[in-house]
Amino acid sequence: MINTICSIGIGILGGFIGHKLRLPAGALLGAILAAALFNNLRGAHLELPSGYDTLCQALVGVVIAASLTPRILRSILDLWAPMILSCLSLMLAGILVAVVFYRLRLLDFSSAYVSTSPGAMNVLVSISGDMQADAAMVGAFHLTRILIVSLSAPFIFRLFRHLTG
Repeated sequence: MINTICSIGIGILGGFIGHKLRLPAGALLGAILAAALFNNLRGAHLELPSGYDTLCQALVGVVIAASLTPRILRSILDLWAPMILSCLSLMLAGILVAVVFYRLRLLDFSSAYVSTSPGAMNVLVSISGDMQADAAMVGAFHLTRILIVSLSAPFIFRLFRHLTG
């Protein structure tokens, strides 16, 4: 129990440090790195209390609900068709890649599907347990995606401005 309390505390501290350092997905990345480093150095396995996943999913839901301002809701109404097209395109690409990973026996289908699905890492990792997917693998895939997108975005924006300007 003491390892769990220490891991959670160190993870929260790492999250604040990652956020203050303005790392891509800093709070999430900082928490993952700090807690993983602590657990691996101590040889401890983090055992989360029963119901913890439900609490995390509820908190993610609250964060999402807080972002649904009237302006965002109007944008959704104005841009629903491109949003649906974008979502379906990304989902189809994710499904195709998931099938390839599954056929190559790299991942079970649930883990492959959630790992290649578009969406916020915290939401997809939270629901991975409900889908019998490997939460650590899902987190690794989405963390890699966030890092690549965040680190490449400035170069892509610069290239786009150069090509269109």
